[in-house]
Amino acid sequence: MRLFRLYSSSDPGYPDLFSNSAVAPPTVIQNLVIYLFASGMAFFLGAVCVWSSIVLETLSVRRWLKRLAVVTCLLGLIFIGLSAAPLSYWYYGIASGITLVWLVGEHSSRVPHTRWRVILRLVTALIWLAGSGWEFSCQLRPSVAPQGSPPLFVIADSITAGVDEPQTITWPALIRNAHGIDIHDFSRMGAGVKAACTQAERLPDAGGLVLIEIGGNDMLGTTSLSDFELGLEQLLTRTGAQGRAVLMFELPLPPLCNEYGRIQRRIASRHRVPLIPKRLLMDVLAKSGNTSDSIHLTQAGHNQLAALVWELIRKAYRT
Repeated sequence: MRLFRLYSSSDPGYPDLFSNSAVAPPTVIQNLVIYLFASGMAFFLGAVCVWSSIVLETLSVRRWLKRLAVVTCLLGLIFIGLSAAPLSYWYYGIASGITLVWLVGEHSSRVPHTRWRVILRLVTALIWLAGSGWEFSCQLRPSVAPQGSPPLFVIADSITAGVDEPQTITWPALIRNAHGIDIHDFSRMGAGVKAACTQAERLPDAGGLVLIEIGGNDMLGTTSLSDFELGLEQLLTRTGAQGRAVLMFELPLPPLCNEYGRIQRRIASRHRVPLIPKRLLMDVLAKSGNTSDSIHLTQAGHNQLAALVWELIRKAYRT
């Protein structure tokens, strides 16, 4: 998938893992697929498929419709598995196990067409409803309390910093120019959590609003899960000074990278750092014309991300 590419940076100290060199802009279909999975929306599509298969099994009397129900259910489980929604392992294990038991029971002569099938259908529907409800709660926009006129500190990688294109005005600069905010942009191409900790050392002892957009280079590079967890813990410890508000973009996750999302949610919750849902960042990255290579923003992309960030933080600048 074009969402993730290797890139050899001109800065040997910060090799960027996302490339914009010799990569054709993604097509509309590619953008749709990228958005569906990297945003986690494939989880909800998969849940709808499972619910649809339950309805088909309940109402269908024709054999081909029952076969369609099986295909729909299995397709839903595939969507859910590839969505990388960072729910717990025990939830996935229990929910998938119950679903397969129900599916086998529907087509087994050993399970009577009575109470047990109804119970299995109901339990299967409810367990995916519970997971969808929890994941939906993680899709809500965070809010920032009014703080007067705090300086904004940006800790980020090349999605924010760009890739050495001097004609491009990055989104922090656009917000500074449009709203007159004191912005300190510490973003650097190729930065991961370790480099972000170095960026955080430039923060004042207290006060201000910090916006963090980091982790993609760690997830797709050589950073182990344990090092990522340790680095993110140190980063949020350093940024969480007294009287300081911190927001962090949730990582868009490629299939099977759930654990990075689990780590991010767990540490953010521990430090009470609100996460900006990954679907919002993917709204920008997956829109046609906003990126040169599915990751690095064009001027149109910076314009849209600036508008998104301002909508998220504008309440902080109310007196």
